[in-house]
Amino acid sequence: MLFNKVTKEHILKAIKDLDSKSYPSGFRPSTTYDVLYNGKTYPPPAIMAYAYFHAEGKDVEPN
Repeated sequence: MLFNKVTKEHILKAIKDLDSKSYPSGFRPSTTYDVLYNGKTYPPPAIMAYAYFHAEGKDVEPN
């Protein structure tokens, strides 16, 4: 799986998803790093899972 089709717009949609839907299935809060956006923190893997879905229409499975 490649994330080369993920754009800034996909990432911003993913952040909105996290605000309204919570984490994608199998994902959880981060333990080391967070993305800070508008004063809120988000787990990078969950952001990329939603962003990939918006870019490719496919779900991402957690490791």
